[in-house]
Amino acid sequence: MPPQTLSLNTIEAHILDCYDEIKHECRPQNGDCASVAQAIQNVYGGELVGLYETDPSTCLPTHVMTRINNTLIDNEGIATEYDVVETHIITRHGNTHQINMNNVSQHFISEEEHEIHDAMFNPRIVSRITQILSNK
Repeated sequence: MPPQTLSLNTIEAHILDCYDEIKHECRPQNGDCASVAQAIQNVYGGELVGLYETDPSTCLPTHVMTRINNTLIDNEGIATEYDVVETHIITRHGNTHQINMNNVSQHFISEEEHEIHDAMFNPRIVSRITQILSNK
């Protein structure tokens, strides 16, 4: 199925509606961000991107989202790289990781550059969210 071509605001509205519906049905947990990102990619295209606190060869991503037209989108909507780093690293851990906020891009690595571990994906959630988004 080819990706739907819609404005980012429309995609964001669809995702927020879908996530509101799915959270009662599948109860996505911490870590299901990869499943949500995969479903977004299935329907709207883009690339999966992992947020890494340290070297990606030594750890799983802290958060996974979809990048569409250089914009990051996940179950919480559209965000900038700065916002994502602030939410998923600094707010949770403080700035103990010595993150350079002037160069937040270094923490985002596309799946093309470094494969996101298959264990992060919940096939049931990917399938259900893809189904809901495809019907919007």
